[in-house]
Amino acid sequence: MPTCYIAGAGDFTARGFAPGPEDLVLAADGGYRALYRLGTTPDLLLGDFDSLGDVPLPANLPVLRFPVRKDDTDTGLALRYGLEQGFRDFALYGCAGGRVDHLLANLQSMARVSRLGASVRLAAPDYDAWALTGPAPLSPADAPGAPGPAPNAPLAPGAPGSNAAPAPLVPGPDAPAPLVPSPDAPTAPGPNAAPAAVLTLPPRPGGTLVSVFCHGDRAEGVTLTGLAYPLSDAVLTGDFPLGVSNRRLDGQPATVAVRRGTLLIFQSA
Repeated sequence: MPTCYIAGAGDFTARGFAPGPEDLVLAADGGYRALYRLGTTPDLLLGDFDSLGDVPLPANLPVLRFPVRKDDTDTGLALRYGLEQGFRDFALYGCAGGRVDHLLANLQSMARVSRLGASVRLAAPDYDAWALTGPAPLSPADAPGAPGPAPNAPLAPGAPGSNAAPAPLVPGPDAPAPLVPSPDAPTAPGPNAAPAAVLTLPPRPGGTLVSVFCHGDRAEGVTLTGLAYPLSDAVLTGDFPLGVSNRRLDGQPATVAVRRGTLLIFQSA
């Protein structure tokens, strides 16, 4: 599945940063500086540019400029743009560290994207984080009408250069219906229940720290394997950190599953 890589202005690590020809690379404002140091030119630079600085920009770099007074963060705008381009797999870089309120905003944005059926990971220098929402979304083959990325299509109407008008981030009258969480998802397992969403954590040595939190009021059917403190079909709530400070077991794969609700998962690098 093609990935939308988003670079923010926070603490950057290049761990796992390997965009291919079918992937999309977005620089969210000052995130362009990290890509510049890597020698990577993004497919698009967007934001209000309050943190970009005076780093030189290529003359042909597509740019979408937004006002400082807006309702979304630059990272949130980049996630929305990637969704509108049909991407359903996201990797966030430079989106942690610094201001804790920005980190919390990015975690909330990750949860929202996860609830819309996409997979999303955040790579920080000291840890990786994921948002995981159950039930598992339909596969592309089972989801008629679900948009898919078009790697060779224009980035957006009106975004060929730095002087172009910003492309609208609100679907037009002819746009496909947006993905929305289903209010009718089953709450308990059964013969017709939707499957749990499952995340297999990247391999790490035994003792590696893993924490799992509920984002929202309640997460049901939470199952943890390969960890020192396993859970089976448990309930996590947003006001009690039952899943904090778990540890990997040596030589075993570790998985996190949730049947209903959204989890935020952290694993030390």
